[in-house]
Amino acid sequence: TKPFPIPQGAMTIKASPVTFNTNGKPTVDGRNYDSSGTTIDSSKCNTKPGITVITPADSMTVMAQTTGGPGHELQLFGNPKTKVDTTTPDPAAFIDEYEANADYIVNTPGNVSGSLTVGTASAPAITVCNAGEDTSFSITFTGNITGWGILAVNGSIVFKGGVDFHGLVICYGRNNVVNFGELGTPKIVGGVIVAGSAASITLKGTGSNGKLLYSCDALNKAK
Repeated sequence: TKPFPIPQGAMTIKASPVTFNTNGKPTVDGRNYDSSGTTIDSSKCNTKPGITVITPADSMTVMAQTTGGPGHELQLFGNPKTKVDTTTPDPAAFIDEYEANADYIVNTPGNVSGSLTVGTASAPAITVCNAGEDTSFSITFTGNITGWGILAVNGSIVFKGGVDFHGLVICYGRNNVVNFGELGTPKIVGGVIVAGSAASITLKGTGSNGKLLYSCDALNKAK
């Protein structure tokens, strides 16, 4: 069993202030899905908020992206859709252990392309990506990447390719930029925690592209 902060929504933002932008119709869904992300399964876990934040002002920032019209078409589901919640522990306390026990490490900013598997449902892995504190640099996943377990990212991360990750994604550091690009079909099933002194999140996607789906089953498999 690994040290494991539990996200209180599909996306838990434990940073403020939050800059939140969308393009197209990306989905953030706090309803509980099976670990594959294909079926809503309310029998195992109650519906979570779509996105939790730590201040009412940040909640308003998120909700402004759901009003409709270009740049405001976030498909946000949950009960409630957003919630002010400060109970999620700071994941920074667990990062040293993740780094010491990582199965996969990416230490250089730039593109990660090609087909890559980081963990399976029966053997979840710890993957650590270190893009550094400079937000002008990022680790960009552009290939067909499948993973199960824990993905811990220091700095900025961009999901553009056929990324299909199941488990817990943690973005930590002083300033974090999380970007779901409009290219590819990035999907995260489980939960995401964004922590630090500030956070910038950009979600892009249309139709089935750009999905973040809560799954207690996927989170339990990642432990």
